[in-house]
Amino acid sequence: GERLIQDGKYQSAIRALQEATTLLPNNPQAWNHLGLAYHWERQYNQAVQAYREALNLNYELAPARFNLGSLLLEINQPKLAVKEFEAYTLLRKDEPEGWFRLGMAEWRDRRWDAAYESFQESLGLNPAQPIVWNSIGVIELYRKNPTGADRAFREALKHEANYAPAIYNTAIVSHFHLPRSPGNPRPYALEKYRQYLSLQPAPLFTDAIRGFADRLDKELNPRPAAPVVTTITNRPQTNVAPIIPIAPPTNAVVAVVSNTPAPTNRVVVVQPSRDDPKTNVVITPTNTVVARVEPKEPVTNPILPKPATNVVVTPAGGLTKPSNSLPVHVARNTLPPPPLENVTVTQNPPPNAPAPPANMTPVTAPNPNLAATATANLNRALNINPSTTPAPNPSATSEIAPNYTGLRYTYLSPPPPTAGLRHRARPYFEEGRRLQRLTQWNDAIAAYRKAIGLDGAYFEAYHNLALAASERDFLRAVVAYETALALRPNSGSTRFNFAALLHKKQYHRDAAVELSKLLQQEPENVAAHLLLATIFDKQLNQPKLARRHYSRVIQIQPAHREGTAIRYWLRAN
Repeated sequence: GERLIQDGKYQSAIRALQEATTLLPNNPQAWNHLGLAYHWERQYNQAVQAYREALNLNYELAPARFNLGSLLLEINQPKLAVKEFEAYTLLRKDEPEGWFRLGMAEWRDRRWDAAYESFQESLGLNPAQPIVWNSIGVIELYRKNPTGADRAFREALKHEANYAPAIYNTAIVSHFHLPRSPGNPRPYALEKYRQYLSLQPAPLFTDAIRGFADRLDKELNPRPAAPVVTTITNRPQTNVAPIIPIAPPTNAVVAVVSNTPAPTNRVVVVQPSRDDPKTNVVITPTNTVVARVEPKEPVTNPILPKPATNVVVTPAGGLTKPSNSLPVHVARNTLPPPPLENVTVTQNPPPNAPAPPANMTPVTAPNPNLAATATANLNRALNINPSTTPAPNPSATSEIAPNYTGLRYTYLSPPPPTAGLRHRARPYFEEGRRLQRLTQWNDAIAAYRKAIGLDGAYFEAYHNLALAASERDFLRAVVAYETALALRPNSGSTRFNFAALLHKKQYHRDAAVELSKLLQQEPENVAAHLLLATIFDKQLNQPKLARRHYSRVIQIQPAHREGTAIRYWLRAN
């Protein structure tokens, strides 16, 4: 299995390591390697289970801690990732990469001071890390300390002269944030703008930076105006274009996630590659490479593998890596207007909706008396009486498939996230809703993730993210559902959708448990009774429990559209 991982044959590695864990179920190394293979294949839920099984067998298995923390960081669960990296740094306190990862997890949890301390620990072990210096610089800017930010960006460039994020950031800080006396930092900003534009391949935001550079060049090096020949005339000039002043840029910096061109003075925050899975093979420090898993978003500043002491040595040429790379975080200088926060889609027509044509025949509501009579006649014809069936007991989850041997879902159980900047997150949420209505799923997911990055307690963003990701990224969807339920445990629609997704992915018993929780809160929820009855009937082979819930459906709603089929089922069972 380990050799197949090194060769990039992850599906084959999964099969081999599944057999290994069957033969050696108490071997934590086998489970960690299995998690690594799943991680590479982006089967994240299975990877989490394998990593946790390895840690259950050996709580101090440092590589499994690192791998699990990297995966949690990748799926935007920074609180859980912090715990894993804290444990990792206790086990490997002399490894700078562990402190850097801990800092990034704390950063995403909006714990700036803790992140700063972790970055300093990493630099104390290895000061030649431009990405860490760049991260410290951005934190200093968040602290409104542009002088400290510029010092950190320049320190990054001492270790890597062409490190694009630090070039960009020091130019932006020198141009817009540093005081202009004593000394004028703007010539240095122009120098760094030009250096940034000369990089190959072309980095992000070159059009915006070229505009900054041209404007700053004209300010610093004004050209003499060409002589103008004036013709004196007694007639008024009526075709002269008015002079429109150009508003100077502002300097408010707000951290948001964006992959669009930067409009004005933005600061690039290069995140670490979030998915550096390690294995537990201990090797000498020479010629070793960290086995990496790249995230799905486009990367502009990939982090190259660094030497490590506990990872798999890759074959010649290294592991096959996807062409994708990490997004960057940027800071914008303007705030978009706050849209409405309401996320409820109503069935009422809009205020300006056109009236129906005059010749349209109105549709009348069905007569409830006729519907009740029809259903009663059908009950008598089929010789069934739903009211005599014992009512279901939603709280008795012990009755649900006690001998079930199918797939079981491993709950991540994230804690409720910390609230953030809702007014900054709201525009991205509204953009996600718009894209979701247009079925542009990937773009909608990206917009919701930006909203969550700015406000970790944005329940509606988690709910909609889960809906958008359900067909494409199971782990991201269930993490979003679990986080939404951590914020609002009594949300019936969120719990129902979560149960429906678990059912679709064949976690049938866990889906039944979630529906039972929902029915404790909403005992009259017809959709929950119907889906739970179907699971008991089709997947869990518990017709007695299915009968209770099918009966409850037609007790609550006798004219339900599935009522006839339900009645025939009750007669046969």
